[in-house]
Amino acid sequence: MTRLFLLAVTSLMVFGAEAQMGRRYPSERSSYIDPETGYTVTTLTAPEYNDGFPYQTDPMWTADGKYIIFRSSSRWGEPREITLPDGTKRMAGPASQTYFIEESTGEIIQATDFSEGGGGYLARNSNKMFYFKNSGDERIMCVMNLDSLFADSKTGNMRPRSFYETELGKFPASMGRAGGFCIDCTDEWAYISVSREETEADRRKAAQNAAANWVPRADQPVQVAHAYGGYTFDVLDLKGHTPGHLGLYEKEHRLLFSGDHILNKITPNICCWDFDNNYLGYFIENLKKITKLKINITFSAHRALVEDPYKRIEELIAHHARRLEHAREILRDRPSTAYECACLVKWDFLGGYFPDFPTSQKWFASSEMLAHLQALYFDGEVNRNLSDEGHFVYSLK
Repeated sequence: MTRLFLLAVTSLMVFGAEAQMGRRYPSERSSYIDPETGYTVTTLTAPEYNDGFPYQTDPMWTADGKYIIFRSSSRWGEPREITLPDGTKRMAGPASQTYFIEESTGEIIQATDFSEGGGGYLARNSNKMFYFKNSGDERIMCVMNLDSLFADSKTGNMRPRSFYETELGKFPASMGRAGGFCIDCTDEWAYISVSREETEADRRKAAQNAAANWVPRADQPVQVAHAYGGYTFDVLDLKGHTPGHLGLYEKEHRLLFSGDHILNKITPNICCWDFDNNYLGYFIENLKKITKLKINITFSAHRALVEDPYKRIEELIAHHARRLEHAREILRDRPSTAYECACLVKWDFLGGYFPDFPTSQKWFASSEMLAHLQALYFDGEVNRNLSDEGHFVYSLK
C-alpha cells in the first residue's frame, strides 16, 4: 500500500474518556546540576520508562498551563499479538497510552487505557484532548473533558468513560485509514490525514513529483572560512540527513556545530530524497570524515551537547549496520517494499510496533528503511525492480 494523504475536515462543535483511566502515580521528579553550565536541571519522569512527547509543533501543555502531556508504551498494559499488513502475526509491546504530569505536584495521571487507539492533541482554549479510538474497522474521533477527569482523579471518584468522553465522528474503512491530525486555533475543526490505496492518477502524480525532485549542484563549495567574534569557521559538506546539510568547524577552539548530522540521545533520520543517490552512504562517509578532525565539543541541533563525538560516531555507524542487517534478514525471507520492511523492523519508538506510530513517524520510518534498502542496492547486495503497481521491490542477489 502506498500511503497518500487526503484532507478530511470534521466539525468539533460538540465538546464534552475507565479501569486505569484517572489512575495517579507518584511523582518521579528529580534534579541534578549540569556540570557544564552549573544550572539545575529537573527531570519529570523516570528514565527506565519508554516515554515520549508529542510532535514538537503540537501543544504540550493544557490550556490552563497546569498539566504536561506525554505518551508511554511501558507504564501499563500487557504484550499483545498484532497482525502485520501481510497477515503475519507477532508479539508486540503494550499499546501506547496518554498521561499527564501535574506541574504543581509532579504526580502522573493516566488518561487512556485503550487496547487500540491513538493520538492525543490538546485544545488551545480549554482543557480538552482530542484522540482516536478503534472500533472494528472504524476509527472514532473523540474529545475528553480533562477538567472533570483531573478533578475526579484527585478525589479517587472516577466515573464511567462516557462521562468524560464525547464521540465526534466515525471514519468508515471505505474512507481509508484515518491517521495523524491536528486541531485549528478555534478548537472547532480537525484536519485529518487518511491513507488509502493509490489510483492510476495518484501514481502518475507521484512519478511527476519524483522527476521534479531537487538535486544539489555539484559545484557548491565544500569549505569556506567565515569569521565571527574571533572565531573562524570552516563550512563542511555533511550531506546525508538532507542533500545539502552543512556543518561548521572552528579549528583553533576545536568546536563543531554538527546540525542534525550528529545527535546525542537520538539517531538522525536518514531518508531517501531521490533514487539516484545513496544518502545513507553519504551520511556514513561524512561521519568518518569528522573523526579526522580534532574536536573538544560538538553542538548538535537537538537535545544535549555531544561531549565525545568520536564515541557517538561509532554508535551511529553501529546502529545503521544493525539496521542494514535487519533489512537483509527480511529480504532473505522474501522480496519486499520499503513499507513492508518498515512494518517488520523492531523500532526504538513507542514499543517498536509500526502501526501504532503517529503518521509523521510512519513517514520517517518508511523513508529511513528506504534509505537502507537503497544503500544495499548501491553496494550491489540487492536487486531493485519496479512492480506493476509502481512500487520498488527489493530482493537479495
